Amino acid sequence: SAVVAFDAETGVPTGWRYDPPPHRKLLAEGDSLLSADHVCLPDAWTNAAIDADGTVYIGHMSGNLFALRDKDGDGSLEEAAGEVRNYYGGRAYQGSPGIADGMLTATPCDGLHVFLQAPAA
Repeated sequence: SAVVAFDAETGVPTGWRYDPPPHRKLLAEGDSLLSADHVCLPDAWTNAAIDADGTVYIGHMSGNLFALRDKDGDGSLEEAAGEVRNYYGGRAYQGSPGIADGMLTATPCDGLHVFLQAPAA
């Protein structure tokens, strides 16, 4: 599975794409066949949210919340350049991340993660 960008006017792929590391587990991260209390069965990806700077926030069944941004505008995402960041939450994500001024929220299968921007010094 991959995250792929398309031109908004033409619908043609832009070449911007992110392929996450393979998730090789039988179940989504945090799910268990041993307990009915720990089965989420999410899609591979959540719906995405895009902030005003063009960063795409999207959750994955691997338990990672990704922030993807083509900072240099070259049409590709380079992890070494800081264009791919992730937070491992330990449980698959579902739903869509929420964005507000200075705040990002994401919903793993068993809760809510809230990320707050550090106050300006």
